[in-house]
Amino acid sequence: MGADAGAGGGDAASLQASAFKRLYPEQYFQRFLSEGLRPDGRTLSVCRAASIGLHSVAQADGSAMVKLGATTVLAGARRPLAAGWLAG
Repeated sequence: MGADAGAGGGDAASLQASAFKRLYPEQYFQRFLSEGLRPDGRTLSVCRAASIGLHSVAQADGSAMVKLGATTVLAGARRPLAAGWLAG
């Protein structure tokens, strides 16, 4: 057996898959879609876990935190205290 055999063999396969994904992204995703799967193993009909939290930033007039899978987005908005220039 060569030096790559054994416990480290999975690392080489993972590296090859990562390189294939970067070099040929369309073909990479097409392979999964043809089998009805996503790259993370979910079927096409299964969504990622999602959550929405309102009023996440106390100093903002309006804010929300949205989590979708491993992605988190935080947004906040403030309005001016005095809008004299609008009073015309």
